Amino acid sequence: MKFSYVIIATISIPAVAYFLSCFSLKKTIKNIKERKNKRKAENVKESNVCLSKIEKGSLGEKIIAKKLTMLDPKEYKVINNFLLLFKNGTSVQIDHLVISRSGIFVIETKNFSGAVDKLNDDWWVQTTDRNKSYKFYSPVKQNFGHIKTLENIFNNDSKDLFHSIVVFPDTTHIETADRRVTHFSNIICEIEKFDKHILNYNKMNELYETLRTYNMNNDSNQQKHIDRLSASGIC
Repeated sequence: MKFSYVIIATISIPAVAYFLSCFSLKKTIKNIKERKNKRKAENVKESNVCLSKIEKGSLGEKIIAKKLTMLDPKEYKVINNFLLLFKNGTSVQIDHLVISRSGIFVIETKNFSGAVDKLNDDWWVQTTDRNKSYKFYSPVKQNFGHIKTLENIFNNDSKDLFHSIVVFPDTTHIETADRRVTHFSNIICEIEKFDKHILNYNKMNELYETLRTYNMNNDSNQQKHIDRLSASGIC
């Protein structure tokens, strides 16, 4: 009897070890698949959030585009959804450009609710009506980047040529005192208060036509730009 127990024990220990190793391998594979599915779900969620922000931003841009039609077409030339493409595959989208004898107004539209305030030079914070806070990149600095990109187009002609304006919905409480930031309803007044003319009509129209040639905005390029923003999480 003792001999048979030894045989059974000798046979059983490797079998148990094999079973445990298989079980451990299956569990590891299962954990890897679960983590992979979780990451995939999180990526889909982040992508959906990003697309939602883009859609909301697009609605705000349409509101401002409509308001800009109130400007005198002889004195102001408007380009909405200005899209620059670069050879390295990147792109820059500027919500609105208004070309006038007083210069070029570069407008960044933020369709945010609640309250917005400046944290520092690089970051702002949005506090929603539900008292949730979200940090976002400074729209003033973002628009400054747009202006620097445009300055490269016009080279030496760009001194004092550009005016930055950032607009938020009327329902948004703007807690920063930055004079370059205003509400949707003030956009026309903000533009028209610049009454010093630095360009004649010929130069104004020349700049307008130059910008139109650089504008690569169409359905295909716009979709590529949105896809790039969504994939990178920049939105």
